Amino acid sequence: MRDHLGELSMLGIASRTERNRGESGGRYYEYLLTQILISYSKLSTRQWTWWG
Repeated sequence: MRDHLGELSMLGIASRTERNRGESGGRYYEYLLTQILISYSKLSTRQWTWWG
């Protein structure tokens, strides 16, 4: 999942913020989706996929 979030961040679909909670808490990243994506399949008029 982390790899996918990193890719979305590189594409500008998500934003990534680095957090540091000191030695005991460690370093981690927070992700926020910045766009809503809609995918529509022309093969079926009933197949919708939503991201976001």
